Amino acid sequence: MVEPVEAHGGTVHYAPLTCAREVLLERVEAESRRAHGKLHDARTLEILLDRYDLWSPVPFGQSLSIDTTAIPPAQAAARIVAHYGLPPPPPESGSSGVDRGEPRLHA
Repeated sequence: MVEPVEAHGGTVHYAPLTCAREVLLERVEAESRRAHGKLHDARTLEILLDRYDLWSPVPFGQSLSIDTTAIPPAQAAARIVAHYGLPPPPPESGSSGVDRGEPRLHA
């Protein structure tokens, strides 16, 4: 995933988002996740959390870990933008910005 981006002059910034386990198990069942084909079953998530280490920092490159237990997505995204010195997305853009070459934030 990193190599193709860097091969074309891009930079990959890591920003793992974490939250309290009980909050994550509640959030995973949100209807919006189902609509996007994402994992939406708390029991399956529990199995994955028990089986794999999903909380450790990435072992390469700089990363910024943000606990989103009590902050809204926009605030997490703003922290990522500020930390990495990224240009802010246009106000109320309503899109990922991929088509305009702007940073795409998954918050």
